[in-house]
Amino acid sequence: MRETELKIMFPTEKLDALRFFMGKKELTVEQELKDYLDKTYEKVVPAHVREYVESRLDQASPQEETPEQRAQEQQPEPQRERQSRQTRRQREQAVA
Repeated sequence: MRETELKIMFPTEKLDALRFFMGKKELTVEQELKDYLDKTYEKVVPAHVREYVESRLDQASPQEETPEQRAQEQQPEPQRERQSRQTRRQREQAVA
């Protein structure tokens, strides 16, 4: 199944606080948003349309993955270092 990336704007300080408290509950913002979108999809999209979409997804799933894609998935991806994000206070202290 193809997936589309969604981008939204949200205040950084609020997101930092949200991630902090969700982390304590072993939750992620991304998973919570995905769950919410799934529930909204089921609530808003009529059942017969969902059935049609899901039948198309079931048909597309086996055909999507080619042997080349399977070979690429088996190869380990190079590790990338992730830069830690700084809070506003850390940035201000670094400047001062």
